[in-house]
Amino acid sequence: MIGNNIQSATLAEPLAIEGRGLFSGQPCRALVLPRHTRYGLTYFRDGTAIEAIPANFHEQPNCTVLSDGPVSVAVTEHLQAALWAAGIDSVEIHVDGPEIPNHDGGAASLYELLSAVPLVSLERLRPQLTIAEGVEVRDGDSYIRVDPAKELSIRYSFAHPELGEQEYAARIDRSMAVRELLPARTFITEREAQLARQAGFLKNDHEEDALVLRDGHPSKPFLYPDEFARHKVLDLFGDLYILPFEWSGNITAWRSGHKLNRELARQLAEMYAAANAGDENP
Repeated sequence: MIGNNIQSATLAEPLAIEGRGLFSGQPCRALVLPRHTRYGLTYFRDGTAIEAIPANFHEQPNCTVLSDGPVSVAVTEHLQAALWAAGIDSVEIHVDGPEIPNHDGGAASLYELLSAVPLVSLERLRPQLTIAEGVEVRDGDSYIRVDPAKELSIRYSFAHPELGEQEYAARIDRSMAVRELLPARTFITEREAQLARQAGFLKNDHEEDALVLRDGHPSKPFLYPDEFARHKVLDLFGDLYILPFEWSGNITAWRSGHKLNRELARQLAEMYAAANAGDENP
């Protein structure tokens, strides 16, 4: 998502990923297949192709769902963050189950699986979007703003009535993300989990699949003192990896989540389309 001269790449061989669904608790499997003839990410479920593009975002508050009509795949953001960090931008992902398999609520184990497979460079460089003026998306008091810059950086401010406030600020690149972002895990308070179960949205009762907070105390030790904020940044870059181009900018975010991530992806996609209007091969 940053820098010039980023080579498109795919896997040299198929990769199977297995685990439980983060929300459903059901066994899930994803077969990641190399793709050499076109670029981008495409999910397949029940014989239906779901392109990873902003138009296929399904509005869902607690995770990212891509859908094509009645067919959908949930929790795509962690795998996409791992694909971004690994530099893989051209694959098919065939999914058995309602979600991408989850391991511990983060993306580090997904990256480890991907990085164990050799890559094949494809004969193109990823296009680049130059952000000439600031772009901002808002939802009430929450917002994400991107200002022009030659590098990619973020200042993310997290605030939660039960969990307090955290801030994470850093220059972003793929290699640092492997160390500093991908291990950060999904989190939920016990009260939120109870409400989600009552609503039928959360059916997974395996606490090892995420961080569960009781009176502010985690079910597992924190990996970072600002793990909540880091996971929000992981989600942001995972959600934005459906964009088929590199870009840079200074990101400032306040209490943002998947809803605003999706809106930012739409705005950047529109900027890219406008910048390449009339170009047959953007």
